[in-house]
Amino acid sequence: MPNLLVVNAFHTVKILKKLKIIDDFAFQNTKLRNITIPRHVVEIKANSFENCKNLQEFNFSDDSELKKKKN
Repeated sequence: MPNLLVVNAFHTVKILKKLKIIDDFAFQNTKLRNITIPRHVVEIKANSFENCKNLQEFNFSDDSELKKKKN
């Protein structure tokens, strides 16, 4: 079973509960228009959304478990 379910030719994605980390360049150069980061995602790596020129809406769950990285 894939970690990600692609819907509507990559204009919208649904992230499944199993996925905890969005990897480097995961959506690079896609035609993604909107995404909601669900509660269970704890990390978004560098350049995950690089060059997503159509990305208009980027939302986080109210009860997000996303961890802030310290350099």
